[in-house]
Amino acid sequence: MASTGSAAADPWWRRSRWHRDTDGFATVRMLAAAAVVVEHSVPLSKSGPSFIPERLHTNLGVIAVSVFMAISGYYVTQSWDRDPSWWRYLTRRILRIFPPLAAVILVCTYVLGVVVTTLPRHEYLHHPLTSNYVWHNLILYPVTYNLPGVFTRNVYGPAVNGSLWSLPVEVLGYLLVVVLGVVGAIKFRPLAVVAAIGSSVLLQRFMTKQVRIGTPILGIPTHALLLFLPMFLFGMAAYLYRDKVRFTWTGIALCLGVEVIMFGSPLVEVTRGVTVTYIALALGTLLPRALILPALIAPASYGMYLWGFPVEQTIMYFGPRSQWSLLGMALPITLVLALVSWYLIEKPGMRLRGLIFRLGRRPRSARPAATAREVAAAEPVLPWPLPDLAAGSTASNGNTASSASNGGTPRASRTP
Repeated sequence: MASTGSAAADPWWRRSRWHRDTDGFATVRMLAAAAVVVEHSVPLSKSGPSFIPERLHTNLGVIAVSVFMAISGYYVTQSWDRDPSWWRYLTRRILRIFPPLAAVILVCTYVLGVVVTTLPRHEYLHHPLTSNYVWHNLILYPVTYNLPGVFTRNVYGPAVNGSLWSLPVEVLGYLLVVVLGVVGAIKFRPLAVVAAIGSSVLLQRFMTKQVRIGTPILGIPTHALLLFLPMFLFGMAAYLYRDKVRFTWTGIALCLGVEVIMFGSPLVEVTRGVTVTYIALALGTLLPRALILPALIAPASYGMYLWGFPVEQTIMYFGPRSQWSLLGMALPITLVLALVSWYLIEKPGMRLRGLIFRLGRRPRSARPAATAREVAAAEPVLPWPLPDLAAGSTASNGNTASSASNGGTPRASRTP
């Protein structure tokens, strides 16, 4: 349960400015990003197929990416609902995704690649695979993984950044939101539920080989698309039905019970979309304040996800072969790079969007003056949607004790 004591009763470090402006969702995302690094340490060190025993028929990376997708579906739909402008929405998404992505691509290509490639520098820099790696990954179509002569002697293989495959799925989810928003279909709430359940059923039939889809869809591997797009759609549905959904510890326990009951069932892929989405959003809402990471590190989850794989491959290139020695070095190094990405690239990029939005507004003098009749007839309009206090709201700025103890929906957040 969240602490109900006054802020003055908290330890000094929790009252410091480094612990402000954060919430349970940032912590859940950071833990999910760290889980991806942990999962990758197993195949990259040839320590086994997965961090989780194979008999559980899943792996830690799949769970972590599913959590990312569910939370993303919720918050991105919230972003559109708060400001249904297609160009501002796309500006937010572009400035959030692509600047840190460009940084990791360019550093891996022109710094790391130059250092570790087995080719002569001139040949490496002018090799067609080098330019292909940069441009294809910058536009996420199609995602490529290899640079010429880089990591060719690593035990896993030459992949430079195996984490990039999930980004096209997320970008597809972003585009789906804006398309549904522009045509007005996003207001029809049952549509999100039907789409989420329908995609889960398609995944189940694909996994049981009742349906065969051999070629990638929009350059995205079929399995990845069918596995994670339903999570994004269930996150969308959770936001659209936020007035109906309540997050409680009892609900989390019931979802875990459903996972146990459905274990081994062909329908588990259908129910998992609901259970994982609920657990991810509930943990973000209910996480006790004592467990919330300080704002100094919590927002750096995207950088953690982007940098983890190349950091681990680089460590393996220079010698360590044990999974645990790999993790012991990779986690702190990746965290440092993620923080650099957050403070020098991501956070300034999020400030830049405010400048772009101000430049995109028409000057007041350019607007035609309203007539007296129009003024009299106009209804007062709030400049921003107010949070639903009865239902609870979500956000990047902390959890309330009431939502943690009595259940609730995530609080209204600043646009991610």
